[in-house]
Amino acid sequence: ALYSSGRLDLLNSDFIAFHVSGGTTEALLVHPRSDGFDVSIIGETLDLNAGQAVDRAGVMLGVKFPCGPELEKMALLNGKRIPKGRISVIGGNCNLSGLENLAARLYRDTEDKSLTAAFVFDFIGRTLSAMTENLRAVHGNLPVIYAGGVMSNSIIRRMLSVTGNEFFAEPAFSSDNAAGVALLCKKVMEEK
Repeated sequence: ALYSSGRLDLLNSDFIAFHVSGGTTEALLVHPRSDGFDVSIIGETLDLNAGQAVDRAGVMLGVKFPCGPELEKMALLNGKRIPKGRISVIGGNCNLSGLENLAARLYRDTEDKSLTAAFVFDFIGRTLSAMTENLRAVHGNLPVIYAGGVMSNSIIRRMLSVTGNEFFAEPAFSSDNAAGVALLCKKVMEEK
């Protein structure tokens, strides 16, 4: 994530890292050491992961699984005002399970696929934004690295790019950690 976001300098300073996917929605406080990192979870979903919410909404709207890219295309066609469903964020933690019901109700009421898709990404983006803001209130304006499949979404990325201190891993470097392990090994060998 650091490599593909152009922030290898953070191998030597504290930062906040989000991983947002179908299997994980977590925020970590990362403190570098000479042989890696000290990492602690400072925020997480208390129920549904963001990628699960995207896939469930996509399946409901008839999109082939995995749904993220097609649902994003659908959302980008929306030209209507997006209703603001009430998000659930306390400190660094969130609940996303209500999103599924809200999206189902919106689609049932409007029969508008693009509006419903836009609603899903807006809800997730506002949730991640609130989590980031709350974590920065506690830990300072540290750089934030976002990685994971959900973070390849252009709508969410735009919503989170607010201070210029937010960085996004390329999707190809979010799916496994082989590049990260190789970079850490290189760093340890160069310090010897």
